[in-house]
Amino acid sequence: MAFNKDLKRKSPMTDDFGTSLEEAFKNGMEGTTAHYQAILFMYKQLHDAVIKKHAQEREVARIQGKLELFHELFNMSA
Repeated sequence: MAFNKDLKRKSPMTDDFGTSLEEAFKNGMEGTTAHYQAILFMYKQLHDAVIKKHAQEREVARIQGKLELFHELFNMSA
C-alpha cells in the first residue's frame, strides 16, 4: 500500500512529457508524426484496394461486353 509521502514523490506529468520544454516538444512532435503516418498508411491501403477493385470491375465489364457481342452475332447468324 502506498503512503501519502510516496504518492507526492511520483509525478506522472514528468513520465509522460519529460522534464524540460524541449523534451516535451520533441515527444509531442514524435507522437503527432506517428499519428499522421498511421492515418496516411491506412489511406494508402484503402486507395490501393479501391484501385484493385476498379481494375477488376473493368475486366468484368470488358468480358461482359464481349459475351454480349458474341450473343448478338450468334443470334444474327441463326
